[in-house]
Amino acid sequence: MLTILAAGPLTDLIGLSTSSILIGVGSGLIFYAVGLFRNASRDLINRTETYLAVIMDLVWLAGSAVVIFLGILTTTGDWIIAIVADIVLLFGILQWYGLKRMQPVAGGR
Repeated sequence: MLTILAAGPLTDLIGLSTSSILIGVGSGLIFYAVGLFRNASRDLINRTETYLAVIMDLVWLAGSAVVIFLGILTTTGDWIIAIVADIVLLFGILQWYGLKRMQPVAGGR
């Protein structure tokens, strides 16, 4: 939500050329969060959706590494990307751990 509401100032801080990138990322993250919340709110968590969330976390990490490696952001931007990537990594690990602890159920869910 912050990336949408403060897209202008954040764009300058991290070194992007346009705020539409942050607005797009923020909008996508809202849909991602709604999907996570929907799955977590179920009586029976959908394993496929959880695996997909872990995969999306890995894609986020890879994308973060590419952005940092390319050096297209400011130093502050690189640090922000790295910190967010660390948080995403933690969530991915916790999601993976939760999946491994789940008891198998009939029907593959």
